[in-house]
Amino acid sequence: ARYVRHVDNTCNVGTGRWCNGRRLSAVFYLNPSWSEADGGHLRILRGNPGKCAAKLEPLIDIAPIADRLLLFWSDERVPHEVLPSL
Repeated sequence: ARYVRHVDNTCNVGTGRWCNGRRLSAVFYLNPSWSEADGGHLRILRGNPGKCAAKLEPLIDIAPIADRLLLFWSDERVPHEVLPSL
C-alpha cells in the first residue's frame, strides 16, 4: 500500500470547496509484528504553502511501530505521504 503526497484538509482560511473541517490528523499504529523491511513509513515533508507538493523535501520518515500515536496539523503546514509497504 502507499499514499501519495497530500494534505488531509485543503481548506483555505476555513472555507472553500474542498474544506472538510478537519484541523488535526491522528494516526495510531496497531501492527505489533512490523519490521523495517515491511516499509510503510509516514514521510512528513517540509511544508511550504503554495509550492508544488512534488518539489517538497522530506523532513522526517516515521516508522509505523505498534502503539505509536502521531498527531499533526491537517492543513498545508504538514504535507505527507505513506511510503510503499509489503
